[in-house]
Amino acid sequence: MIGTHGTCVTYADLIDVDGFGVRPGWHGTGVYFWESDPSAPEIAVQLARMWSEMRISNKGKDRYPDNEAVVYSVDICEDGNILNIRSADWRKELISFTNEYIARTGQELCHADKCLIFDEFIDMVQRDIDGKISLIKAEDETPRTKNLNSLHILPSYESLTVIDVSCIVYCTRVPT
Repeated sequence: MIGTHGTCVTYADLIDVDGFGVRPGWHGTGVYFWESDPSAPEIAVQLARMWSEMRISNKGKDRYPDNEAVVYSVDICEDGNILNIRSADWRKELISFTNEYIARTGQELCHADKCLIFDEFIDMVQRDIDGKISLIKAEDETPRTKNLNSLHILPSYESLTVIDVSCIVYCTRVPT
């Protein structure tokens, strides 16, 4: 499986030295990639570039420290347990778990709760299967950039969250 990851030069230089590091995000703690369709790999490359450009143009704490987008292409092994939340059954499980979380905490959800809920959900699934989840297949909203292009017609696209970075077996920068 091939994925693309968009970042900036500063973070790319760190990735080149230390490899990818897991961080909190919408689908739990992991490294986030756009899944590349072998018949149209340019779509995932463009989405990663758009993600970088969106983060570069952000104001505030999520802003990247420099203004040049870098895209990585990675090979991800599919060994291990994959949680496919694109499937209706897993989506229903996640929604049910989230409703239980809301009832348990007595609070309305905020954006910051998404990672916590996902991490707890993954922990529960790992206990149920008596194993570790290495990869999550999901969908994410197409990155919003100020200059629209043909990919903005897509409301969402397949994404991957790698929890176990040893699943990344090859990584290279994509030429601009």
